[in-house]
Amino acid sequence: MRMDKRVALITGVEGVMGVEIVKHMARKGYAIALACCDDFDKARALERLCAVQGVETLLLSGDINVSGTCSKWIADILTFFQRLDVLICNVGYNSEGQWFNVIDDADFLPGAQNEIHGLVDLIQAAAWPMEQGKQGRMITVSLPCGLVSKSRDELLTSAVEGMTRTKAKELAKHNITVNAVLPGVIDFPNHVVRSDNALLDIPLSRLGKPSEVTEAVDYLLSPAAAYVTGLSLAVDGGVRL
Repeated sequence: MRMDKRVALITGVEGVMGVEIVKHMARKGYAIALACCDDFDKARALERLCAVQGVETLLLSGDINVSGTCSKWIADILTFFQRLDVLICNVGYNSEGQWFNVIDDADFLPGAQNEIHGLVDLIQAAAWPMEQGKQGRMITVSLPCGLVSKSRDELLTSAVEGMTRTKAKELAKHNITVNAVLPGVIDFPNHVVRSDNALLDIPLSRLGKPSEVTEAVDYLLSPAAAYVTGLSLAVDGGVRL
């Protein structure tokens, strides 16, 4: 591998948003570590797609909520690529089906808290190689609206925003930016949105495009966003206003 090629770790690649982000990052020429929790067939399909485009990949398995997973991922990435420049976490995709089927909000809360705790562990593990390189970009992409109820979306969004501000302040001294993207109701092919969700009343009167989310990620990775940190960027057509 060329040592000047940037390396990105992308989690939740089995989710619809994760797939779109991997495709986008592959087109941008990143080397990519694909982190998958359970749908290995989809992850391997992505790995093959990247290979066709000449993109170097590393497939990682595990759950960030399990102790030791995050540190092992980073160790494997450093062994294989010798560097890590970008971390993109797709929050909730490791538990998307489980969260969708939980009836009681009291049962949903522990799952959301565990996901955020796992994310914090991964950010801390990923920070070390970025500190050594004296730069890094971290982006959390939350679940698009419509996959869970309005109350659960608000809970998850609040947790992501709080974590983003906290870690941005902590890592700024190392020239590492930490931001978040909050997608609205996104028009994914063959993807079902909850029809009972009040969030479907979209001020801009249309569904969002996957490319509009990936372009927001692209902006936060660009030189233009070098002075942007702690931001939670809503790409939602005004749903969260």
